[in-house]
Amino acid sequence: MGKENFGISLSMTKTKRKNYDLKRRYGISQEEYDKMYEDQNHRCGICGKESKKSLHVDHNHDTGKVRKLLCSNCNTMIGLAKENPYILQSAMNYLFTHNT
Repeated sequence: MGKENFGISLSMTKTKRKNYDLKRRYGISQEEYDKMYEDQNHRCGICGKESKKSLHVDHNHDTGKVRKLLCSNCNTMIGLAKENPYILQSAMNYLFTHNT
């Protein structure tokens, strides 16, 4: 592949690369990501845990619409539930029922 990787120069700065990835994957800029991060007070949109690092951009996989920023655990939880609220509700009911 030479010095090109998926159309991106390997010499691209980390900041430019992150901005490129945000635009390509989610349609948002680094500035928009930073505003979401600040608006959420550096906290996960589900569990509220503060993150000193970056958070994952959660988006609807059907529409592509960005929802909120999530920590790794919450982002994984939604992915494993296939973004299905009924599965998550069932898991909640299970935990409430078997909380002994």
